[in-house]
Amino acid sequence: MPKPAQHHASTQKFIEIQNIQENIVLFENGDSCIIIGVTATNFALLSKDEQDGKIGAYASLLNSLSFPIQILVKSKRIQMQQYLKLLENEQHKAANSQFSTYIQQYRNFVENLVTVSSVLEKNFYIVISYFNYVIGAAESGTKSKKVAAGYFEETKKMLHTKAETVVSLVEKAGLRAHIMEEDELVKLFYDIYNQGDTTFEGSAKDIVQPTVVQQQKTT
Repeated sequence: MPKPAQHHASTQKFIEIQNIQENIVLFENGDSCIIIGVTATNFALLSKDEQDGKIGAYASLLNSLSFPIQILVKSKRIQMQQYLKLLENEQHKAANSQFSTYIQQYRNFVENLVTVSSVLEKNFYIVISYFNYVIGAAESGTKSKKVAAGYFEETKKMLHTKAETVVSLVEKAGLRAHIMEEDELVKLFYDIYNQGDTTFEGSAKDIVQPTVVQQQKTT
């Protein structure tokens, strides 16, 4: 019986992202976007006046915008086993018996906490899109490359202008924000497309194009 033929198809064709160029995410359909990473704040721990200030600053941010944005909140379950192991090692190394007891009590608290509920890490992002970055699939040659370069420069200029405006407004709200660079974007999309507990720790150069093995019967 003949062995089934193996056809290797790049998983890239299932991903809408075409490329990341100069911190701009380019999509297959011609659209593009820039992503801003925003630090989080524990709203519940703020005083009433601080909470009102945050709400007012957020309302001011939204009212100041003249273009659409997307707000992405990404939650990921944190693996606590390494942290618990670290606490255990520190407990054994503690010279003071009372300090060792405190570490054990804290370790028991954390262990019980992760048993009854999941500990999540939340990351916040603002996405600014630029639509109709379309050159035309039928165009080719030097002329179309010049057109493509011109469109990209226009896209980059417009996206960075909008991003700098948003970063300034976010910082007025008392939060830190920055335009995400290529390595950060690669890690973000790796986590999105590889749902799990592991995080990609390499750089963009470490990404090897994956393949999906498809089997087709031969007659």
